[in-house]
Amino acid sequence: MRHAKSDYPWGVVDHDRPLARRGAREAALAGDWLRANAPSIDLVLCSSAARTRETLARTRIDAPVSYLDRLYGAVPGSV
Repeated sequence: MRHAKSDYPWGVVDHDRPLARRGAREAALAGDWLRANAPSIDLVLCSSAARTRETLARTRIDAPVSYLDRLYGAVPGSV
């Protein structure tokens, strides 16, 4: 899953960008959808970027998490 809509605050490096208000709201909705429609999630691999961590927190997915720096900027084929 990709992170929710992020914000672009002035002077904040890409890795530290937070979610936009819209992203925070939509991340929670995505979590609701996942819990209702997807198989149980038993492990999460999450980028160390602020917006991915915040997206995960707002989904309220209750599973063990590994935060991986190497996922930041990774392309689908390398994940």
